[in-house]
Amino acid sequence: MPGSGNPPVDERERLAALRRAELLDTPPEAVFDRLTKLAAELLRVPVAVVAFVDAEREFFKSAVGLPGEWSKRRETPRAISLAEVALLANAPLAIEDARMHPLVKDNPIIPEWGIVSYAAVPLQTKDGHAIGSVYVADKVPRAWTETEITALTTIAIAAETEIALRIALKDTERARTAMQTMLERVPYAVFTVNREWRITFGNDKAQAVLLSNCSTLVGLELWASCSHLRGTELELQLRHAMSAPAGSSFEGYLTASDCWYEASAEPSEEGLTVFFKDVSARRRSDDALLESERRYRFVFEEALTCNLVTSPDGRVFACNRAFVSAFGFTSMEHALTPQAHALWRDIAQREEMIDALRKHGRFGPAEVHTKRVDGADIVMMLTAIARFEKGELTEIHSCMLDISEQKKLEAQFRQAQKMEAVGQLAGGMAHDFNNLLTVIKAYVQLALSELEDAAPLREDMQVIGDAADRAAELTRQLLAFSRQQVLMPMRISLKTIITGIEPMIRTLLGPEVTLVDDIERPIPDIEADRSQLEQVLVNLAVNARDAMPNGGTITFALGEEVVTPLNAHAHEGAPAGSYVTLAVRDSGVGMSQKTAAQIFEPFFTTKAPGKGTGLGLSTVYGIVKQSGGHIKVSSLVGVGTTFTICLPAAPSLETTAARISAGDRAGIRVTDGVTVLVVDDDEPVRRALTRSLSRVGFTVLEAADGVSALDLAAAHKATIDLLLTDVEMPGMQGPLLAEQLRGILPNLRVLFMSGSSSSNGRSQTSDVTPQYQYVAKPFTADELAVAVRSALGSPAA
Repeated sequence: MPGSGNPPVDERERLAALRRAELLDTPPEAVFDRLTKLAAELLRVPVAVVAFVDAEREFFKSAVGLPGEWSKRRETPRAISLAEVALLANAPLAIEDARMHPLVKDNPIIPEWGIVSYAAVPLQTKDGHAIGSVYVADKVPRAWTETEITALTTIAIAAETEIALRIALKDTERARTAMQTMLERVPYAVFTVNREWRITFGNDKAQAVLLSNCSTLVGLELWASCSHLRGTELELQLRHAMSAPAGSSFEGYLTASDCWYEASAEPSEEGLTVFFKDVSARRRSDDALLESERRYRFVFEEALTCNLVTSPDGRVFACNRAFVSAFGFTSMEHALTPQAHALWRDIAQREEMIDALRKHGRFGPAEVHTKRVDGADIVMMLTAIARFEKGELTEIHSCMLDISEQKKLEAQFRQAQKMEAVGQLAGGMAHDFNNLLTVIKAYVQLALSELEDAAPLREDMQVIGDAADRAAELTRQLLAFSRQQVLMPMRISLKTIITGIEPMIRTLLGPEVTLVDDIERPIPDIEADRSQLEQVLVNLAVNARDAMPNGGTITFALGEEVVTPLNAHAHEGAPAGSYVTLAVRDSGVGMSQKTAAQIFEPFFTTKAPGKGTGLGLSTVYGIVKQSGGHIKVSSLVGVGTTFTICLPAAPSLETTAARISAGDRAGIRVTDGVTVLVVDDDEPVRRALTRSLSRVGFTVLEAADGVSALDLAAAHKATIDLLLTDVEMPGMQGPLLAEQLRGILPNLRVLFMSGSSSSNGRSQTSDVTPQYQYVAKPFTADELAVAVRSALGSPAA
């Protein structure tokens, strides 16, 4: 009886029962359409529905009388499902006026369908799961009679019968499919014969043995219908099994099926049951395993990585040639004799590996420190896996890759990054100091020009000026280290530079030090700033002299090297090409590796306090790097030190232009009628520039930034002859300001200034404005005047 009893609702089981019926999302079917039509006619109602309640919706399997668009819809959300009402009640339900009934009065379907009264009977499976309902509705209030509810229940029983039949058919179909699948999945052929050798049964896989469809062979004599079996090893085995008192197992090769087999046969009073399994794949697998082992042995022995098999206590079971070579053994036999732990630099690392292998079965990849048999250090990238027997670690299979060279490259890279960071800091400091020194030097010269020769303050001002010059030299060294020094490259031979500076160097070295030349071999020219390379030679010579307190020998040696991708790691990753080398060797005290690693850092010194600034070698490093080269140092304590400079060989005979010389004071004169626009965000610098230029007759306009300069130029009615601007300023940079001003003043000359050349106006605007000139801070008033006159004398674009 639909709705009888009140079993607990298990939603998962209910939905599973609904799925088993396979009714959801199916097309209309005549059997259910007849039931809804019968319900409508029998109960004289306009609406009749057979529906099933899914997890989130009500599915209309059949419906009559639904209004408008609803007649085309097959479902509605479960939240407003009318079938859900009877399903939850789990019993027949009759509602006289749905508009007032608490279960449905708020359901929007009631007014949409225009119904008032409602009756429903839940549909249950034979297991008692309510999966839907049959319900009817009228458009007027209606007191449903017991007879009407009984009629609706009868219709529901008919629907449940159809559902039960459908589930039974589906279950039978599923069982049949499962049985067929199971038989198909049996990994062997099965067939039976009676005592007369007539075939009585065979599964699908037996066709591979009998070479015919088993259904056509049933009742036929085996040897007659399967002539390919006559005279085979299998025939002898089967005939023997038929006469044996007990079951037997056997194997062989069946030529007709091209297969290796394993079989067993069980005799009985009815005949013989044969289980036949094709094991060709396994035989091929066994052969493949043997081949795989051969290949593994080949890979293990011939691999470029160091492969090793050891016991947990360190006994070496096997290794390959790469291991023998990397660790310096004389032979394979030699490599198998030592304990493996003797090759570890840090035995604690090996214990860590053993612990990890016991816990996790593998270790790495991890960086480990090992040593050759001669004691030399090796850094290896190691991966190890464990082999266990009965829960105990028995073997360790290790694969190691020598990364010693890579670690050296990483150390070089980190050092280069550190030097770059320190260089940026030093360059920034030098830039700020140069601004301050520009102000000091300008005002010192202004003061000296206004003081009488005998004035008491004149000597004091000269002391301040000398101190500013020394500070400027210090910032120049910082800029050289940070590779922000202004270079004037030209094509020149290193031999020429050495020959020219050598007399001065000999004087600096003194009589206790002997200078030896090895510079006669022919070498290519280079493109570099001669004065800067002379500074490099002087700094290296003085450094070498200080490393030989009791005198000694310094050697200058020239050479040539070719950098390729194969040896670039030995040259700090320098680009491929030809390089000219200069080695400066001394016979001094030498230094440790730790000291050598820090030797180019600014302010690092091994000298006593007051004996050096710590910028000499930093300056060398910066000049060489800025010149496109690199520098290497090698040293042995008590033997001496060699600094090797590598500079790119000049590719052509082109000569680069030199920057403006700021040292010539000749020809300074007052210039009337020339207007200079000074732009600098540093107010003291700006004031100093204005006073210095005004003193020699220039008309000076000043602005603190690019925007102010543009506004000033637009408002100024007279001609502006020259823009004197700092390169680095907040907001608009100097080069951009120059370009914008040139747009409104085509004949405007431009002179850039900066405390460093990383922002060199010339370099930043070289692609479009090669005529722009540049003067480096700090400078005196006279040097500024010379630079301004030179810029004014250059042609306009």
